[in-house]
Amino acid sequence: MRTIEPNPDFIIWTGDDTPHTSNDNLSKQKVLAIIQNITQLLADVFPNTTMYPALGNHDYHPKHQMPPSPNDIYDAVGEAWKQWLSTDAFQTFKNGGFYTMESNTYRMVVLNTVYYYTSDLVTRNLTDPAGQFAWFDSVMENATAAGEKVLVIAHVPPGHFERHQTKYWFVPKFNQRFNDLVVKHASAITGMYFAHQHTDSFRLFYKADQPVAALFSAPAVTPWQTTLPGVVGSAANNPAIRLYKYDRTSAAPTDYWQYYLNLTKANSLDAPTWETEYQVRKDYSIPDLSPASLDTLVKQFRMENSDIFMKYYQYNSVNFKPSETCDSMCKTIHICAITNVDYEKFDECVYPMPPSMPPTTMPTSSVTYIFGNHVVTIMSITVALFCFYVRFRFDLLLCPY
Repeated sequence: MRTIEPNPDFIIWTGDDTPHTSNDNLSKQKVLAIIQNITQLLADVFPNTTMYPALGNHDYHPKHQMPPSPNDIYDAVGEAWKQWLSTDAFQTFKNGGFYTMESNTYRMVVLNTVYYYTSDLVTRNLTDPAGQFAWFDSVMENATAAGEKVLVIAHVPPGHFERHQTKYWFVPKFNQRFNDLVVKHASAITGMYFAHQHTDSFRLFYKADQPVAALFSAPAVTPWQTTLPGVVGSAANNPAIRLYKYDRTSAAPTDYWQYYLNLTKANSLDAPTWETEYQVRKDYSIPDLSPASLDTLVKQFRMENSDIFMKYYQYNSVNFKPSETCDSMCKTIHICAITNVDYEKFDECVYPMPPSMPPTTMPTSSVTYIFGNHVVTIMSITVALFCFYVRFRFDLLLCPY
């Protein structure tokens, strides 16, 4: 990182610092030791640079189970990060793992979106874990009134995973609330910077069909082959680091350079070499990183045999498998994930209802599915051809005929 840019204005650290392994292989002490070690390394290499760190779902023990109240891990990590936090930010972090800080030209809002993660069983039945939604709404209202420009940072992103037909990250009620707040305060948000997926993508938020906000999902330093069943494509990544250029007046991102470590090349040479994978404005031929420009880019993705979409698809895995293809359903899932953070709209995008058609008569039938503790019986009596998309503890596409 220091070789690429020795004097950045600030560094965004989006979390997940511990090995992605079972809880049996870790402990609270090991998790804290790893976070504290990385904290010290960054402080040593960039002694004069402000860091904005966020918690990831692997930065707690047991993993994912982030509690919405003060605890030993928030206390210990807060002490480690105190060197970068204001007094108010330090206290807010110790209470809930989130905080806000202001600089001369922007306000940074760092959220603990692990609270909204489908795997966090501690918070899924709550309405507003740790009061973070209400706090975020209040911070954004004050920022708008003060004319501040806001950067939003977190680990787990909203919406669907673009390499999976049904996998979403937030509990549905939390996803809707987050989406509503982003759209409500879009005029003050200059950019959102998330992680978690290990892949390179982005998300667009719309109001009255117009793009109003953009979220950048950066790939990970850690190479990872996802263990999720039903993944579309390889869903693995080469290690990556991203350098943004931004307007110091508006705080809006204007360009970025994606750097990566080609693991195949590094292993053959027995030496790591970080290279430029792409420069976003140059390689996507876009004038800037505004929601409008990214929306125009997605329109190019939609074109049949789109070369620029295939560029995006290769970048999505950080060129892990440059020859990998993406069929029509694969492409649809990617585009729908980018443009539909809302779950219902994503479903409609991936599985659009056909235009008005005469009903097709089907024999009376009954199909019963049993999974977990749920039993679903679907009766079909003279119906039009369609599928029920049912959400319980996980997603299942049910087509009884």
